[in-house]
Amino acid sequence: MAAIIIGTGNVGRLETIDLPDGRKVTNFSIASNEKYKGEEITTWVNCVAFNALAEMLEKHLTKGQKVFVEGGMKNRSWEKDGVTNYRTECVVNKFEFLSPKSESQPQKDDFQDDELPF
Repeated sequence: MAAIIIGTGNVGRLETIDLPDGRKVTNFSIASNEKYKGEEITTWVNCVAFNALAEMLEKHLTKGQKVFVEGGMKNRSWEKDGVTNYRTECVVNKFEFLSPKSESQPQKDDFQDDELPF
């Protein structure tokens, strides 16, 4: 059983990619802040969404919005220029906007994607 990530934070990096087969993948990060011994510490969580959820996020998600995410934790690796890179990310299957609604956001705030690619 995969570990589950549940988090809230403000959206940082945001990018949607069109795959050759027509599917979409949206990669984004969320920043969560906490205070420890009087110092503010920011933790970044890498997130990825696929298919219908990725399409919705491409249209409605913007940098700085506060969001809720839930999904499975996945580790992946790839090689670039002879160096192996590693990344841990949340494969989002539940999403909710926490910022005040804007005109561009969907009417229903939460969204679940049952079409995960694995």
